[in-house]
Amino acid sequence: MVLIWWVPVLVGLATASVAQQAFQQLDVVSGWLIERQVDAKQQLRCRASLPSGGTWFTARIHLDSSGQVVVPEGLSFPTVQAESLDEVRAALDRCRDSILYLP
Repeated sequence: MVLIWWVPVLVGLATASVAQQAFQQLDVVSGWLIERQVDAKQQLRCRASLPSGGTWFTARIHLDSSGQVVVPEGLSFPTVQAESLDEVRAALDRCRDSILYLP
């Protein structure tokens, strides 16, 4: 009977662990969604994409690790001013620099 009581506790801990390692929304900069993931070793991983309701690689225009725009096949990239991309890249730099993200 005691074992049954522990099942919800263990499921809750496992869910919290997975949620901790998922990407969390930090900010929206010039229409770009800035997200961050903190792994078990407290390493920061940040990404930026134009929200479209699809999955990250197949249906979202996003920036790669070097800050270049990636447009998945079948999508078109709207004309964006270079200044707005610079703002997005700066937000990603702030995200990667510290656990404290200041917009």
